[in-house]
Amino acid sequence: ACPTLFDDAADQGLSAVIEEGDTQILQFSLEQQLHPDEDGDGDTDNEVFADALAAVQGDDDLSFVHFHGLDDTEHAEGPLSDAARIKLQQLDGLVGQLLDHWSGAVVITADHGQHATEDGGDHGLFCVEDLFVPLLTR
Repeated sequence: ACPTLFDDAADQGLSAVIEEGDTQILQFSLEQQLHPDEDGDGDTDNEVFADALAAVQGDDDLSFVHFHGLDDTEHAEGPLSDAARIKLQQLDGLVGQLLDHWSGAVVITADHGQHATEDGGDHGLFCVEDLFVPLLTR
């Protein structure tokens, strides 16, 4: 219903790419590159990473990268679980590798927070855990 940063990029003659997990979460004017779990490890982050790395090493002016693994792990194990901490460390390493090849501006954020439940984690409540979203820039 309103212009996005991808529309603004196109209006300026810039190229952009969206690297997404296996599910399209939001609708944009730009086609999203979906990544099924090709190696069957139960996670799409390595597939997203491979194409994101090619994108930041290529000619694209704007790369939007959405890793799903932390959200999936937090739903299954809880946001404060050892599994979530390990997954976050893995993603930190992948993002670090992407940044090694990208000299442009960077914004790192999440689409939402997550609160603990008896079965793991969830989001969608009006509570600090769900509403807190980090924003890092370089």
